[in-house]
Amino acid sequence: MDVTFRDPRNTITGRMVAVDGPVSEAIRYQAKDLPPIAVFLRGMIDSGSMRSITVKTTAQDFHRQVNDRAVTPVISEVKIKDGKLLLTGTALLASNGRYKASLGYQESVLLQMLRGVANPGVSLTYAVPGVEKRGPFAMDRASFSVGTYKTKIKTSYENGRFRFDIRVKSIVNLTENLFEFDLMQDHKELGDKLGEQMKLQIEKMLKKIQKHKIDPVGFGLYARAFEYSRFKAVQDEWEEEISRAEFNVSVQLRVGAMGQVK
Repeated sequence: MDVTFRDPRNTITGRMVAVDGPVSEAIRYQAKDLPPIAVFLRGMIDSGSMRSITVKTTAQDFHRQVNDRAVTPVISEVKIKDGKLLLTGTALLASNGRYKASLGYQESVLLQMLRGVANPGVSLTYAVPGVEKRGPFAMDRASFSVGTYKTKIKTSYENGRFRFDIRVKSIVNLTENLFEFDLMQDHKELGDKLGEQMKLQIEKMLKKIQKHKIDPVGFGLYARAFEYSRFKAVQDEWEEEISRAEFNVSVQLRVGAMGQVK
């Protein structure tokens, strides 16, 4: 990346992308009904980031993430499958830029919500516990769009490790449910069940990033802001420190709308 920043003729707003497979295939990819790969890929990433199913990391953003000891880099990820170039989600990197793990669409949405940069209207789907799965289709699932949301992260240091209390609150609009449920009477129960499933997926994602010793959310930024002396002592080994951290997640969802058709 050195030449990108040293030569003033180069732009630093280019999108950073990881390719699941040979990079040469992506560079040479060209479909008859699509614009040149550079134009098509840029538009696909920008569109995906607006829906929060991936991130939009420019070269300048990447440079900051690599050099900031309180966060690790995140970039878009694409893959060529059956002759089509697909946006698959988000690639998680270590501070040295080495690939560590990937997030799919739904995990990418949750990542952006934890970072506080997800746009309202993002869509999520969860299986509802206690609902019978019938027939060949997943009839136990409900989809909803997230309206205005608030993510609060409280930082503390206890028993020799950092603790992060994460609280997510949102009013959601039900967009699809394929099972019988008295929404007028039991909308609070449905909101609680969906919130619990969202909480479990966030916790699973946090375990993934701890396993790979990375910090794509930027918990180090909170540690540096609110527990500076503790962070300063471990800032050079923050990736190791985040793997030992304790997370407490709380999700509160309230069904605000359920459509006009019953």
